[in-house]
Amino acid sequence: MLSSTASNGKFWSVADNDMVMLDGDGPTPFIVEFTGNSKLTIKAPNENLLKTEQNGLFKATGTEVNAHTLLEF
Repeated sequence: MLSSTASNGKFWSVADNDMVMLDGDGPTPFIVEFTGNSKLTIKAPNENLLKTEQNGLFKATGTEVNAHTLLEF
């Protein structure tokens, strides 16, 4: 489970439009799944994967592991 605070002291959260925000008052249970070769996925509380958008934002709308949901560290 991932629990991290932003520089404003807030936590990651998922808004009604599935956008990942840094405005939560408390921790939200995200699950980090390591897939090997320095890659991972992050599952949101709505059971969807975090999906990268072209504009740099994250949305909790991914339904499969692919180039948009696989993150490299």
